[in-house]
Amino acid sequence: MGDKAFKELNDPWKFASKIIRENSVDEAVKALKESIGKPIESREFIAGLEFLKALKSLGKPELTNEIFMLVFTKDLARKICAELRPEIIVEGFLKSYGLGMAYLTLLEVLALKLGVNESLKLVKSLIKDALRKLESENLREFMRALIYGPLTMLKPPAIKEIIKVALETSEEKDLMLLKAEYLTSLARVHPPTYFIEDEGGIAAEVGLLLKEVVKGSLSLSESDSITAERIYQEVSIFLSEMNVVCKELSDWRPCEKIKEVAGDDLLLFCKVMGERILNELGSGKWMAG
Repeated sequence: MGDKAFKELNDPWKFASKIIRENSVDEAVKALKESIGKPIESREFIAGLEFLKALKSLGKPELTNEIFMLVFTKDLARKICAELRPEIIVEGFLKSYGLGMAYLTLLEVLALKLGVNESLKLVKSLIKDALRKLESENLREFMRALIYGPLTMLKPPAIKEIIKVALETSEEKDLMLLKAEYLTSLARVHPPTYFIEDEGGIAAEVGLLLKEVVKGSLSLSESDSITAERIYQEVSIFLSEMNVVCKELSDWRPCEKIKEVAGDDLLLFCKVMGERILNELGSGKWMAG
């Protein structure tokens, strides 16, 4: 790696700001190729990783997408993914929050070059490894970054597979809240057409996940009302977002399908939690928070 390029990467956020200000695509491409192409344990790779994260955070999508498309060939993407095993990403997160987030940013960028099956295999392995090794707040932070990062790049067939993985996980309260947040992200970040069943959409699978979330959360209403109310709030946001999706489509079939699959469990959950919140409001308990 050239001395000048590596010197610039000693302060990757300052370098990223310079690249964006000067619109220096060629300089950014050269720096990334010379760093990200190195072995993942090298200091050059780690410096390039932080530079990539800074670019994506600070730059406009049209600029950063151009840079990343020029840097990451399919062969380079596959090489990195072969080295960057899920356990390395999770252990990196445990060592350093910033490093873990940088790894996930890289995976989000690589998804543009990897095939559906390759991206899906990597993400599924990553979820399972995180569930085994991370706990409580670490798990929540990692999974939220995954939900709003690499998972946003998946197409409907892969999303259906991720929902299957979610349905196979336990009904611990932290995971139930994460599943509710994933539902909201599906409605917020993906094109409305992803929900049209006639086009291979995900409405039925989303309904199954919603059903599990509300059914599992009902038992929390007595033992952990705070978490149950947070899940209720998240479910309410998801339903509101789906209303927007169907309005944009001028097609209410996705919403109807989701309600149909979630069924009476959704109605009971909304009734029980709505009444609980109203009762607490009337008793003044809300002021205690």
